[in-house]
Amino acid sequence: LLSIPVLAVVGTSPKQGKFNLQLHIRRKFLEDGYRIEQLGSEPNSLLFGMDIMYSNGYGAKINLDFKNEIMYLNEQAWANSIDKEILIVGTQSQTIPYGYGNIDFYNFGQLSILCATNPDSFILCVNPSDDINYITRTINYLESVHEGDVICIVIFPFEKNYNYNTEGDISSRLDDTDLRRISDILVKKLGIPCLINGEKSDMDRLYEIILDNF
Repeated sequence: LLSIPVLAVVGTSPKQGKFNLQLHIRRKFLEDGYRIEQLGSEPNSLLFGMDIMYSNGYGAKINLDFKNEIMYLNEQAWANSIDKEILIVGTQSQTIPYGYGNIDFYNFGQLSILCATNPDSFILCVNPSDDINYITRTINYLESVHEGDVICIVIFPFEKNYNYNTEGDISSRLDDTDLRRISDILVKKLGIPCLINGEKSDMDRLYEIILDNF
């Protein structure tokens, strides 16, 4: 186990603003003078000043078995934790599978990072259209397989409308009324603070939730 607190930013799907959220949290901690360690799973993580880059997303070629992957990440986290006060970890998308019909649906990359760092707390990014049962399953998984708690849910404010004729998705931002309605439903059903990604007041509150938690 690491000797400093660990905060993980995870999600239910791709394209939820998870990396930008990690950068926002990073800026807030640095502005307040905290000594942070940060592990990113995007290939440009080091360009943003993070200490560890472990790009294990789509198309990644990693020549380690699962156990050695965990050991490597844990060693890197330990080596970079000297004189640091908190470790911020970001994983790739989709914490648990939507389905189980293909081995590529299994999210071993996310699991290896979380097992290596054993987060104390999680921030879960979700979509406005995510099924409540899937969100609940994700929370239950995080809090049962790992020792930490989900301390906040962050809603991505864009709705994805897939258009197969153009081979892509067209995203449109939901209005504030719909976003707050979804937020209120999640808070009522899950009992966890639920904020809107990118809203300044909500992002300020997120930082306060993190500080209060630790």
